[in-house]
Amino acid sequence: FARQPFAEASLELADVDPAVWVAGAPVARLALQAAIRPDARQDGAIAGDFELRNAMAGPLDRQRLPLERLSGRFAWADGGARLADLQARLPGTGRLSGDGQWRDGALSLELAARELDAAQLASVLRSTRLNGPISATVGSTRQQLDFRLADQRFTLAAEASHENGKLSLPRLELSAGDAVLRASGELATGEEMAFSASGELARFDPSRFARVPAAALNGTLAASGRLQPRPVVEAQFTLRDSRFAGQPLAGRGDLAIDWPRIPRADVQLVAGPNRLVARGAFGRPGDSLRVDIAAPELGP
Repeated sequence: FARQPFAEASLELADVDPAVWVAGAPVARLALQAAIRPDARQDGAIAGDFELRNAMAGPLDRQRLPLERLSGRFAWADGGARLADLQARLPGTGRLSGDGQWRDGALSLELAARELDAAQLASVLRSTRLNGPISATVGSTRQQLDFRLADQRFTLAAEASHENGKLSLPRLELSAGDAVLRASGELATGEEMAFSASGELARFDPSRFARVPAAALNGTLAASGRLQPRPVVEAQFTLRDSRFAGQPLAGRGDLAIDWPRIPRADVQLVAGPNRLVARGAFGRPGDSLRVDIAAPELGP
């Protein structure tokens, strides 16, 4: 006559590959074990614990899932669930811990990251030991992510949300010492996929973050338009007092793209003794696009 018709239940799944079930998902070999039992503290509730292991952990850019182990406890009652003692082990030294809640069709998580290694998430990135808070909400109508992670060299902070058919990135900031990248943007997920984006670089050296040539970039970028049914983009950029691969770098650009046509192009780039200038339009009868290149030292 108990409210729950069982004393204990166990669940075991083995060799589950997300890529088989969801197109584009990373490849993994997941094994799940869970124990479920009635919760004596509340009539009609159930509780339990779980452990998820991945035998094929790896970086996202190699189409792998950067997760080795996830464990925790849960309690389900009155149409909602509490998650406690969440512990995630990522490849390398990275760890996540915290708790969460499932209510009204949405999962909310409050996590703390410890020694998160960016090189284990994407192999092109530099190794890090990032620490800081991560807040996430995942629901059928709204998703939101906020985090601020830092170590002795790097700081990465972002706010992002997806709601009412719009992906918003109000803030993205990446810094290392005096090198800073700031960006923001919006993308509509409807038929036309309209977007807008802007960014600013200040003494930004991408080689501090990824395995690319050293640089010191100062400039701005702004772009807007739509991606479907064909790309239609207005974009402007400026580069000033910059260096790339040891060479002085400067330039500006004003582009209008109505693919496959380029209604307007006005671009000037200077890299050391090398220069490129492009002006005009291309794609229709009568259009004229002139490109002048003077590149006496391409070696560097």
